[in-house]
Amino acid sequence: MRTIVVSLCKLYRYRDRSYRVIAGGEYAHADIVIVDADDARALAEWRGKCEAREVEPEKPAILIGAEFADAAEVADGRGYRLKRTRLSAYLLKTLDAITVRELKYVPELVIGGEDAPGAHAIVSNLLEQSAPCDDGVNGKVLVVDDSLSVRTQMDLCLRLHDLSVDLVEDAETALGLLEHGRYDVIFLDVVLPEMDGYKVCKLIKSNSTTRSIPIVMLTGKTSPFNKVRGVMAGCDRYLTKPVDAEELKTVLHEYIPEMQAS
Repeated sequence: MRTIVVSLCKLYRYRDRSYRVIAGGEYAHADIVIVDADDARALAEWRGKCEAREVEPEKPAILIGAEFADAAEVADGRGYRLKRTRLSAYLLKTLDAITVRELKYVPELVIGGEDAPGAHAIVSNLLEQSAPCDDGVNGKVLVVDDSLSVRTQMDLCLRLHDLSVDLVEDAETALGLLEHGRYDVIFLDVVLPEMDGYKVCKLIKSNSTTRSIPIVMLTGKTSPFNKVRGVMAGCDRYLTKPVDAEELKTVLHEYIPEMQAS
């Protein structure tokens, strides 16, 4: 089994999303564990590591075997089952699903840039399959951007992190929502119709009920002058498009307490 897994990882190592097999037993350094469910010793070893808390019990594990009668005994954490006869055909698909659903890793999506072919479909399908919570388990985010593609990209990335998302394309709508709702973070584009993002940021930060909400300016303007304008307007961070999903994830962990704890 290991030979097949190693070969598949090497064969697809040039994809945006690639995988590397590390030495057996190095559970602490692995993001995903693959267990031979037909090998009693392998099952016992993995079960023992989980029970002893030598590895995180929530670490995703793929159980490979002909039958899964005994495999259920292993799981303390999140287990995925794959028949041995389907290993070659479905391993990469299963790994991709885990990295998006469990690890929140989406290199195909770039905020304000050109996504990899089929990126939206990949993430949308996985969101539907995993049935994320609609009530925003980790918090609520407001995205203000007049670009439909940016709003779509942000929506997909944020919902992967179990965040409730409001998407608007102009300042007036955003300010109206802020009168009636509370947000953990606001992502604000600089170029907006009628009122630019700098002015919107000043209005939010001058209001006693909203000034504490972190504002992340999300813009294609790269000059130092524009960054200074953002700081003077009161923004907390200034991100220049295109922004990859990992950079966005870092910002979310910085400003949303529930994500810091996850």
